[in-house]
Amino acid sequence: MENKTGIFGVMQRLWGSAYAIASVGTVIRVGANIILLPLMLRTLVPELQALWWVFLSLGALASLADFGFGQVISRVYGFLWAGAEDIKEEGLLAPTESKEPNLPRLRVLNCTVRHLYFWVSFTATVLLALGGTLVLSKPISALADPMQGWLAWGGYLAAVAFNIFTGHWNLACMGVNRVRDLHFSYTAGGVIYLLVAATFLQAGYGLHALIAATFMRGVVSRWITKRSYYEAVPPDPQTPEKMDVVLLKRLWPNAKKFGLMSLASYLVSQANMMVASHYLPVETVASYGLSVQVVTFMANFSCLWISVKWPQIIILRTQGALDAMSQLFARRLALVVLTFFAGAVALLLLGQPLLKMMAAKSTLLPQEQLMIYLVWAGIQIFPVHFSHLTYTENVVPFYRLSVFTGVLCVSLALLLTPVYGIYGLLWVPLIVETTCIWWYVIWRGFQGQSLNLKEFIKAFFWQTR
Repeated sequence: MENKTGIFGVMQRLWGSAYAIASVGTVIRVGANIILLPLMLRTLVPELQALWWVFLSLGALASLADFGFGQVISRVYGFLWAGAEDIKEEGLLAPTESKEPNLPRLRVLNCTVRHLYFWVSFTATVLLALGGTLVLSKPISALADPMQGWLAWGGYLAAVAFNIFTGHWNLACMGVNRVRDLHFSYTAGGVIYLLVAATFLQAGYGLHALIAATFMRGVVSRWITKRSYYEAVPPDPQTPEKMDVVLLKRLWPNAKKFGLMSLASYLVSQANMMVASHYLPVETVASYGLSVQVVTFMANFSCLWISVKWPQIIILRTQGALDAMSQLFARRLALVVLTFFAGAVALLLLGQPLLKMMAAKSTLLPQEQLMIYLVWAGIQIFPVHFSHLTYTENVVPFYRLSVFTGVLCVSLALLLTPVYGIYGLLWVPLIVETTCIWWYVIWRGFQGQSLNLKEFIKAFFWQTR
């Protein structure tokens, strides 16, 4: 009986653990295309596979349409949830004595954000329809039935529009520290995605299966996150919610900077897919897209160790507990690095053999090329997370340098890819980011925490101060 009780207790802890739910959710949400690979590679010809990777790249571009508001809004929810009386355009107010959530301001913020994201979704869809159609003209014309490709593009646009409009509930849920519920929504939505995609792929619906699954995932995620947020911040019948234009103006200065940085990040990590679709053979594009998806899955899974703690880090920063914040950040960063390294080794040793066992029509990049991409993704862990630590100060100090780096990366990729092929895509971001921005981002993030270098290294290796 004790054993059963013990097992039941472990299961209860796992069910209540944000990290456990996040792990499962990321495996399903981010790794859905990886889990579906055997079926996708059997049912989709390389031309359709390449087209889907370009769809995903364009969808990532649409997510930039809020122009940085998303990154600011999530943190502002966190500041108010930690008890802040209000927000400044930049920086934080002095730590408040009250540790209770500022519910009235949270309700105003949520109403303002809902109105904002309606117009963000509308604008993004129009721009994506115009620009994406130009980008897709070549890949779709290469299909045996181009009309099916254009119909798939129209369906994908509708799914993207819905997911952008409802995505603000994810920000709200994250901001009020409902991390477990947020990742449970990813898990449930991912399960629906897998079931719908697998069923319709098997039935022969091709890209339309993946598009229907994308839409249904958004529906499920919205239902869960909206319900969770209102459990934390219930509506007040006595005070009707209304939009606050002044609050929106306070969000704009940092949102503008985040928007420029998000655009720069897209230019570095996503625009290469569109460059590849124009200059490289379709088989190479399919292999590159597959490799990007697998490594992205690994990186996102590794980052769970720290992503589930960002709301807590924001709360500690807001309340002035810098030592606790710094220790937590250093220890979680160590787990991110260790997990990614283990995944990279496993991918290099087992990736190609597993694809051969599945009789896949596409493969990963050759070993040497894959190693270059993994080195870039592995080094990127440090500037990415130190930049997020800096953002918890409600400042964005390196947006100009980010834009310069992104433009330089794309410019060099356009020049070098026609000459050096896939190596032009792989070496450019690694060389440019290492020399232009990474060192400064890490230095600035380190200045925003309370540990000296020796203390940080000790905390990184899970030693007490």
